Amino acid sequence: MTRAPASAQLELIRELFTAIDHGDGGTAASMFADDIRFAFGNNPPVHGRGKVEDTMRDFLAGIAGIRHELTGLWQVAGNPDIVIAEMTVHYSRLDGTSVSLPCCNVFRTHDGAIADYQIYMDVNPVFAPDRSAS
Repeated sequence: MTRAPASAQLELIRELFTAIDHGDGGTAASMFADDIRFAFGNNPPVHGRGKVEDTMRDFLAGIAGIRHELTGLWQVAGNPDIVIAEMTVHYSRLDGTSVSLPCCNVFRTHDGAIADYQIYMDVNPVFAPDRSAS
């Protein structure tokens, strides 16, 4: 069985996660539309490439590392500009511990850029005190 070639939208999302996992916010931001809408969990949405890049930089400064393990990546039938990504996100915390969390993201692309980026996850365990040492 041969695998069908990945679409440009799926490749864009894979490249985004690679950039984020390497701490390369500049490359990640270059994939965003100027007027991108970004929402993480139940936080208010952020609008505009510069503000999203600042938000990502601030978040990444609060952790030691991140790795996205994709378990599914799909395009919506009839609208290939909508991409859904299912994953486990592995976080290395600043205290030397790690936590892995389930996550689902929904992306909307337009003209080869990410125009809308919604993260569905509870990130609170990443910043909660490590109770395993008690």
